[in-house]
Amino acid sequence: MEQGISAHGTIIEFWPIHATSGVSANAWHELPEVGDITMPGLMRNEFDITSQNRDIDTFILGVLRRNDFQAPLFYNARIPEHQAIRYAMIMNDTIGWRATSPDGTVLIFSGGIKGLPQNNPVDGPQECEFTVRPTGSFILDGVEYGL
Repeated sequence: MEQGISAHGTIIEFWPIHATSGVSANAWHELPEVGDITMPGLMRNEFDITSQNRDIDTFILGVLRRNDFQAPLFYNARIPEHQAIRYAMIMNDTIGWRATSPDGTVLIFSGGIKGLPQNNPVDGPQECEFTVRPTGSFILDGVEYGL
């Protein structure tokens, strides 16, 4: 009987298009200090196409959609990768993202950072909940979808 695999060890990387202090452009960089990750879920809207002269429902499924990619980041402005994603948001860059799960699943997509609110608690580390909106096609385990 198969059991679930711990997600601890999931690696999140990004591919910036602008170089910043300590982070080169056009190369993969691992994003450190990431908390629990919510991967972009897949869904399709459904549409009722039942005609009035039929007595049973008929549906079609619409375009493939993805939810946002989210994770808390234990933010530290001295970490160059944290500065790089903040810069990407300020510049409104759509950058590359790669998530590698411990089970070997690799998801590669592009997306813009749409949220990076910072939390400064009295007791605890600085955090920000970064949110990325995927856009365009994506690659899942070496196969490109959405062309």
